[in-house]
Amino acid sequence: MRQTLVLTTIGLLASLPALGLEAPSERERALDSAWTAWKEAAHRGDPLGLRNAEEEVLFAMRELDLAESEPLASAVVVEARRRLAASDPSAARMAEFAVRLAPSLPQAHWVLARARFATAPLSVGAWVGPAVDAITAHLRSDRHARPLLGNLALALAAGFLVAGLLAAAAATYRHVRCFAHDLHHRLPGRPHPALAAALVVGAATLLFAWLGGPIVWIGLLALLFSPYLGRQERWALAAFLGLAGLAQPYFAWVEKRSGWGDSTAALLDAVDARGDFSRVAELRERASAADAPPEVLFALARYEKRMGRIEEARALYDRILALRPSWPAAMVNRANLHFASGEFEKARSLYERATQIEPELAEAWFGLSRVHYRSVRIAEGQAARDRALELAPHLAERYNAGEEDAQRTHRYLVDVGLSSEDLVELAEGEASIAAAGAALLWGRVPASVVPVVGAAAGALVLLGGLFVPAARRSRACPRCGSPICPRCERGLPPAETCSPCTSVFSRQRGLDPAIRNRKEVQVARYQRRRHLAIRIGAPVGAGPLLSGRTAVGIVLVTLIVAAILGGIGGPHPPIFGAWPPSLRAAFSIPLVIAVVASYVSSAREEG
Repeated sequence: MRQTLVLTTIGLLASLPALGLEAPSERERALDSAWTAWKEAAHRGDPLGLRNAEEEVLFAMRELDLAESEPLASAVVVEARRRLAASDPSAARMAEFAVRLAPSLPQAHWVLARARFATAPLSVGAWVGPAVDAITAHLRSDRHARPLLGNLALALAAGFLVAGLLAAAAATYRHVRCFAHDLHHRLPGRPHPALAAALVVGAATLLFAWLGGPIVWIGLLALLFSPYLGRQERWALAAFLGLAGLAQPYFAWVEKRSGWGDSTAALLDAVDARGDFSRVAELRERASAADAPPEVLFALARYEKRMGRIEEARALYDRILALRPSWPAAMVNRANLHFASGEFEKARSLYERATQIEPELAEAWFGLSRVHYRSVRIAEGQAARDRALELAPHLAERYNAGEEDAQRTHRYLVDVGLSSEDLVELAEGEASIAAAGAALLWGRVPASVVPVVGAAAGALVLLGGLFVPAARRSRACPRCGSPICPRCERGLPPAETCSPCTSVFSRQRGLDPAIRNRKEVQVARYQRRRHLAIRIGAPVGAGPLLSGRTAVGIVLVTLIVAAILGGIGGPHPPIFGAWPPSLRAAFSIPLVIAVVASYVSSAREEG
């Protein structure tokens, strides 16, 4: 039965003339007419007319070889949202049509999930499925995933910077008294500790004002207090400075993998794959340049063929193959034009070359099977057909195109669109903001030496304990926070607390009650201030920083700030509309986890 059907099909095809193409105005008018009919039916609230208009729109899109039309789908999404806001049950039907128009548009899936949830919230499977499809569309499509990746990467960078600033501020808060006390001993004339600290911090501020950049300020503070830092503080701040030195490579990586909105790739994707013909004038302008990339010419050639301007499409494909002679996609599309003109041997040669270069290209095998069938080479045609369907089973529907489809080349043959790899390559910029980002963080430090400066600063922080021997370095009393100075307490036995605390809390008798009371009040005030600072800092992750757990604090602050910024949005807007509320709400998960972890860590320290 199968062989008989194949022979009958071949006999019909052999009797057909070379394939022709319809006038371009007919295709454009057909889509415009169908869309106008849909809008009128939607305005009238005519369900039957709406259903018929939907099928006409989809048929007109197939006539234009459009897998989807994002402009039309976006308009339907807006209408579905309007009806959803009015509690109109037809919103779900509108959203379903939007998904059919543009299956890769996440907003269409989101509004379908919302509409079904509003209609039947207990039918979990009905609305969870579209929600999952929306997330999948965001992650799988470069045009949606790249802006999202850019926002996440920049949010992490901002969170990391805020964490470093808070870590430096916490180190200053914890160790400035000991630092000032030691300066009091070292500076000529032994000025008051507060004055000595003000002089040194003022000099560091002037240096920062000259160099600029928040990382420079963090590095200066870390170096000033490095002899007094605890083990975790020292390693965490050293690692922070080392990683901050990689700012320019990081920003270059982000821009390379997140650029899309204003790129050539976005233009080509909009015209070639999303049916946004409003940007064709921009496409023509770029294609008119003498050094136009072959991908730009490819998108224009596909548009010209859709509109029926075959000679223009042929000329463009010939120009493309002259620039990129081993491009299988261009070979297949040029072979389709040869086939349409009755040049079957030329078409077969290009199809075969395409299959040799890229054996996994289903469209090449599909076209090759058509050529073999037209030349009544049944065995070869069947083998090519089997290979095409093995690679792309959905092409089976295209083999059903019979005599009535013979005059519509794009239905009888299959063109190849621009691949994701080609678009991503065009979307990758030259990291123009990388140097600007590094300059913003590091100020006047030359970009070429930033990694070296970051690594060197981190190494100096790690070795900070060698600069000031322990015998000449103060440490804070755990009870009252006062400096325990080896010089001031020379001759006294070593103790965990300062000498006043040791005298007050170790002696039970023989101590003036007024002195004991004054010291106890001092200790209570210090502990109260310390616990209050930890509680206040806990919601933003700074509690662990104030208790000396700097590595934990940096991680928590980074997550909290990044989650907040991710929920707000970012500099890279989505392709259509705004980021869905459910996607924004997803950032609350790491936010809640980080805040709870900060509270737990802070409570443990207070305990």
